[in-house]
Amino acid sequence: IPNDEKLNFGRQKPTMSRVIPRSGGPAKKPRLQIDRQGVDHWLLYQDLFHTIIDMPTWRLVILIFFVYLCFNLTAALIFYGMSDDCGLELSTFREAAIFAVETTMTIGYGIRSNDPYWHECTGGWFVLLMVMVSCTVMDGLLLGLMYARISRADKRGVTVICSDKAVIRRIDGVPYFMIQVAEMRSHTLVEAHVRCYCINRISDQSAEMRAFPKVGTRNTGINRSSGSLGPATEMLKDSPVSSNYSTDVPVFIQQQNMRLQIPDDELGSMLFLGLPSLVVHRIDAWSPLTPKPSNQGRIGEKKRPKRDPRNSYKFPEILQRAGDVDAGEREGSIDNPHIKSGGRNDLTNEQIIRYMREMRTEIVAVVEGICPVTSNTAVKMKSYTVDDIVFDARFAACVIEDNEGRCKVDFSLFHDVIAVEKDPDRPEVQG
Repeated sequence: IPNDEKLNFGRQKPTMSRVIPRSGGPAKKPRLQIDRQGVDHWLLYQDLFHTIIDMPTWRLVILIFFVYLCFNLTAALIFYGMSDDCGLELSTFREAAIFAVETTMTIGYGIRSNDPYWHECTGGWFVLLMVMVSCTVMDGLLLGLMYARISRADKRGVTVICSDKAVIRRIDGVPYFMIQVAEMRSHTLVEAHVRCYCINRISDQSAEMRAFPKVGTRNTGINRSSGSLGPATEMLKDSPVSSNYSTDVPVFIQQQNMRLQIPDDELGSMLFLGLPSLVVHRIDAWSPLTPKPSNQGRIGEKKRPKRDPRNSYKFPEILQRAGDVDAGEREGSIDNPHIKSGGRNDLTNEQIIRYMREMRTEIVAVVEGICPVTSNTAVKMKSYTVDDIVFDARFAACVIEDNEGRCKVDFSLFHDVIAVEKDPDRPEVQG
């Protein structure tokens, strides 16, 4: 595998904000980097079960301890108050507390009077029944909460790995966005499928002037003096497009699905994670990575009066795929100045990078599947920005076949990428 400096395999410090942070390593459960304000917390307590389940494990353990403590102290007060009438012979509250633990935990050391019928105390049987029923119900609830917490599938997805880098390469003149996914465990997820979302951020300058006329900005752009520039950053390090984005102003968030050709999203985007699998999105006229034509207020010099939604995309129309037109599954042509006949695309890498920086694009890949052991749904999320994309490259082969024909996956090569020709004439191979 060539060690090309242009293909930067190392982890980079993020140059713009992300919805899915990359810090913490692959073993860290990804959490949405979204702050929520104005939340009605009363709604959280209406679903108390899931509110408790969402607690950290150490808080849940402390909660269970205090619930048992309060319950036993309450039972001790009751037993201590009825000690003389029922012949329990509890001279101190400490003895009553010990007797309460013996009773609720069914230890059964007995009482000093050696009278199991409590001197035929009138309310003794009722108090004992209520304590035992309450303790049984409480044991079931608390143990159920603990089991649901420790058996959750939140971290089951850590062994589902996505490539550190995404690649954009051209095949027959058409650019494709690709990532690679695989499962490290021997028992893979069943019914696994993948989805990709594109998140664009558009600053609302008018709202900024109305609501935040003197708001300060925070520099989350590229640290050009650090020398830690990704491949896309190196390509546009002298570009006039600014990489400093303000995160303290209102923004419009455009979340758009990315149609997948491999695996086919019309077939459910199903995956077999036992072997590394490619996830391929074609950058066509409906792709959120394609700059919009002039009639949508983006790129171009002349505004065209007519537009056919079968041939181009404008929010909030239904997303199509150019591959369906090529396969003859529907009629249409491409109505985009950057998309040529036959699906060939004259977009340069610089144009794609510039557009992604302008929109502050983040691509979120979501892999889901059912764990065959617990039947819980496991989720793996991975975030990609323009600094995580390598152009004109493919993923290195990481599957080896031994002399007996058995496949071996070398995960040390899983994240490696190799430079390729921009438009190779040889037959294309997966990867």
